Amino acid sequence: MSPQNLPPPNTALLLVDPYNDFLHPDGKLYPRVAESLVATDTVAHLKEVVKAARDAHLPSFYALHQTWKAENYRGWLHMNSSTTAIKQMKAFEEGTDKVKTVNEWTAALEEAHGLEKP
Repeated sequence: MSPQNLPPPNTALLLVDPYNDFLHPDGKLYPRVAESLVATDTVAHLKEVVKAARDAHLPSFYALHQTWKAENYRGWLHMNSSTTAIKQMKAFEEGTDKVKTVNEWTAALEEAHGLEKP
């Protein structure tokens, strides 16, 4: 991806739920998505797109799933199966290394997968 192919005023990178709970082999949800992550080489492609955005000086935004803590689910009467599973397994548990803030995730990805810092 080269910067001249992107209309910068209208271009940004959006990463949705780039949590270790999904992307790292020790993640709670990794077993559910591992086959797809491996088949599509997702982590390598994430490294490529993050580097391309940085090189092009494009803004990057992260849409992060709510972190897990017990009180988040108090009063829920009709949870769907995925929300029930997240609650039971404490996926995205606040304060763990499986949930990172934007800067922590970027640093973790750099460290875990060899992404060079800009």
